[in-house]
Amino acid sequence: MSSVVNTLIFSVLYAWMEETGTVRDVEIISKVIFLGFKVYHLFPMFVLAIIVCGAPFWDDLIYKLNPIVEKVKTFTLMWTNILLFALVEDIFYFVFAPFPIRPFDWTARWGYIDIGFTVIPYWYIASVIILVVLYWYVFKGD
Repeated sequence: MSSVVNTLIFSVLYAWMEETGTVRDVEIISKVIFLGFKVYHLFPMFVLAIIVCGAPFWDDLIYKLNPIVEKVKTFTLMWTNILLFALVEDIFYFVFAPFPIRPFDWTARWGYIDIGFTVIPYWYIASVIILVVLYWYVFKGD
């Protein structure tokens, strides 16, 4: 559970850094590389997400502390935390921004639901469903 809390804290902090320009305005890392993703989405964002969201699990994955069934859960939890990071970071980017999510914003490019004052990207809804299923799998009793 501590990894989920760490992920939430890291997501909010990274969203603040991204919105204030701390990470996104450096010219070399603001270049678009594919599908609208920029260099900073891969480094430092994705690399830091793997390190922070997966930190509690590296010993288990590397040193084989638990049986393979537990390793599958460990690996699943790490990637679920990374998805949680992407979702929370994106939401908080717009919490810190001086404007709500708009239909033409990068995050809404794959479709959205218009609720008047803002839009909800379809990937938010899909992410919540996936997160619920994967967290249930990881935290359910055996």
